[in-house]
Amino acid sequence: MFKITADNAANPNTPISSGSRNSAAAAAPVATDKAACEPLARIQAAQKVGAPAGVARTALKVKPKESAANASPEDKLKAGLPALGADQTLISIGSYGGKGAEEAFASVKAAGAACAGGYAVTAEGDNTNLDSVTPGPISARDEAVHYTVVMDLGNGEKSPGHLVAVRKGNTLATFYAFGGEAKFPGDVVDVQLKKIG
Repeated sequence: MFKITADNAANPNTPISSGSRNSAAAAAPVATDKAACEPLARIQAAQKVGAPAGVARTALKVKPKESAANASPEDKLKAGLPALGADQTLISIGSYGGKGAEEAFASVKAAGAACAGGYAVTAEGDNTNLDSVTPGPISARDEAVHYTVVMDLGNGEKSPGHLVAVRKGNTLATFYAFGGEAKFPGDVVDVQLKKIG
């Protein structure tokens, strides 16, 4: 069927650690203030879009630089602190029957247009406001969309994130990159798409 890998040969300068999303987090309900925006919110939470027959999920995060072998406990702590705000990418890959993948992709594309002015998300008791959804360039497999979303952190602070959805036949892969100054997760997307075919 398909599998998710943490292979990072495409960009060895950006180490990646991987870990499966726990089932409780993946199943936690996600609510939006605009029903049309739900597909985007579900990608942000690495949840399924539509009704796939099977789903694989994982989270990838940039690894902190390793401390020297003789580093003091204080130096090791300092070296690890940047990882707390490191960029992360949530990945969900679903396999669908019939027209399921096409319909799921269409819902994501429609949400990007309907929610350009932003939306609010509530997940696991946390409220998040997205100020805008802006389409970006991407071309991959049968259909693909890329949206830059801007999260309102409060006190005038903003944080960019990137939502990506790619359909190949009956498979839909979604990606959400966030944290710090998140960039379009091109390397991660490329690696996963090679596995899909």
